[in-house]
Amino acid sequence: MENKTYICQKEDCTLCMACVNTCPKNAIKLTLDENGYECLSIDQALCINCGLCGNVCNRRNQVVRNQPIKSYALQLTEKKKLRKSASGGAFQAIAEWVLEQNGICYGCYGKFDEGEFQTGHIRIAKVEELHKILNSKYTVSLINHTYKDILSDLEKGLWVLFCGTPCQAQGLKAFLKKDYEKLIVADIICHGVTSSRIFNDYIDSIEVIDNVKIQEYIFRDKSVSWGTNYKYTFIDRNGKKRDRHCPREESSYMAHYLAGNLFRDSCYKCSLACTSRVSDLTLGDFWGIEKTHPELAKRRENRMSLRNGVSCVLANTQKGIELIEILGSKVVVDETDLNSIVSNNGNLRKCSQKPPRRDLFMEDYRKNGYLPIEKKYRNRIRKKQRTYRMKNWVKSYMPDWVRIRLYKMFVK
Repeated sequence: MENKTYICQKEDCTLCMACVNTCPKNAIKLTLDENGYECLSIDQALCINCGLCGNVCNRRNQVVRNQPIKSYALQLTEKKKLRKSASGGAFQAIAEWVLEQNGICYGCYGKFDEGEFQTGHIRIAKVEELHKILNSKYTVSLINHTYKDILSDLEKGLWVLFCGTPCQAQGLKAFLKKDYEKLIVADIICHGVTSSRIFNDYIDSIEVIDNVKIQEYIFRDKSVSWGTNYKYTFIDRNGKKRDRHCPREESSYMAHYLAGNLFRDSCYKCSLACTSRVSDLTLGDFWGIEKTHPELAKRRENRMSLRNGVSCVLANTQKGIELIEILGSKVVVDETDLNSIVSNNGNLRKCSQKPPRRDLFMEDYRKNGYLPIEKKYRNRIRKKQRTYRMKNWVKSYMPDWVRIRLYKMFVK
C-alpha cells in the first residue's frame, strides 16, 4: 500500500473502525478535524504498508446484503421494561434472550465522565447491566476494539448480539470475513452520525445559560409518551439535584440534528440508507403506525399501546426470522408489510440530504462555538414554548383510540 495519511478520503470515512481492529501494528489513530469530527489517520512511524486496513474499508469492501424477508410491528409485553426503551423494546427483548443463553451483547453506552459525555460500544454479559445500552444516543459511538472482542467471544462458542449503525454492522462483517452461526447482527434505521464535541458543546451551553451542572442526559424520554422528547438530570445553583423533561422542539441540538446540519460528510452519501442490509435484523421506530395499522391498537387480546412505543423490525435473514419467533410471550408481534414501515422512515429510502446552509452552520460553529447557536435558538422558540409543552401534556393523557381518530381526521 502506498504511503499516505488516510485509508480513504476523509470525507468518505464512516468511522466504522474496521481498519483499527484489523491493523496488526495499532498504527491507526483517532484524531479530530477542524469541525470537531472524529477521523482516523495512519501513524507512518508504525505503519508497515501491509494493506489490511484498505481491504476492510467500507468504501472499498462490499459485504453481502439482503432484502427483508419479513417485517414486523413489535412491542415488549412488560410495561416497566417498555418504558425504558426508546421505541417498542425490540433490542431489549432480543438482548435478554441472548443473555439467557449465557451470551454477550454489544451496544452503545453513554455516560458523563469528568464533565464530558462519552459514548462508545461496550460488552454486556449480565442482564443487570443491560440498561447501560438501552435507549437511543444521537451522537457518535466509538467502536474502538469491539470487533476484536466479538471475534474472541465467537471463537469461545458464545452467542453474540451486536447492534449498531448500518456502517458499523458492515464494518463488523468485513472484519470477520465470514458468518458465524451464533452471531446476531442488528442495525438501526439511521439518520446520520454527529460528533461528540458538538454534543458536549451543546451541553456546556445549557450549563452556562442556566447555571446548572448536567449529570445525565436521556435522548428519548417516555415520561410523557413515545416520541423524541428528552430529559436531563442536573445540579441547580442551590446544589439540589433535579430532572428536567423537555419536548424535542426545545432542544437546539435535536433541531439541527433533524434538520441534517450535524452529520458527518459521509452520511450525506451513505449507500446503506435503503432496505438492502448486511444485518440479520433492522430495528427502528414504527412511526405512523396509528395511520397504517390502527387495528393493532384496537385488539382486546395482545393489545399494543401506541403511547408506549412500537418497534418496526425487518428480518433480513432466516436467522433473524427464527429469532423473532423464539421471543414468544416476551413480546406482542404482528407481521406487517414492508411499505408501511418504509413510508414513514425516510432513511430506508435514501440518505439524509445535506442542507444548503449546512456549511454556513459549521463555519459559524467553528468560529464562534455553540453558545451563540443555543442563545439564538432559544430566542427563536421562546414564544412557542408554551405550545410545545401543552402539546406534550395532551399527548400524555390521550388514549390510543383518540390518536387514531385524529389521524383519520387530519392526516391523509
